[in-house]
Amino acid sequence: SGLRSVATRAGQWFLTEQVLAWAEITATNSFGSVTGRALRVESGGNVATISSQPGVLFFGVTGSTVVFGEDGRFFKFDATQGTRALVLEVAPMQVWATRNGIVFMLGGGKVYRVNP
Repeated sequence: SGLRSVATRAGQWFLTEQVLAWAEITATNSFGSVTGRALRVESGGNVATISSQPGVLFFGVTGSTVVFGEDGRFFKFDATQGTRALVLEVAPMQVWATRNGIVFMLGGGKVYRVNP
């Protein structure tokens, strides 16, 4: 059978034709609150951990590009190349990922676009 498990405790996930990306819960405290998470991505049968920082934020996926926030900064990860790049030194307020690119707001009503 072709059935296999890729995540044991996924809290949030996104799927495109190129990648499956998810936020996996890695630790909880005695009250059941999440104390650790990791962003992981599967592409071409390979699984990579993008980030395991405590405050990592998962924004979305477009094509093979995963966008996320870490330490107050905005990053993108290209799953086919296995490369991570800084988009901005500040994390956006809202992010939308579509087939045509990544759109985000920083505040003041300004909307920006990043091509994947």
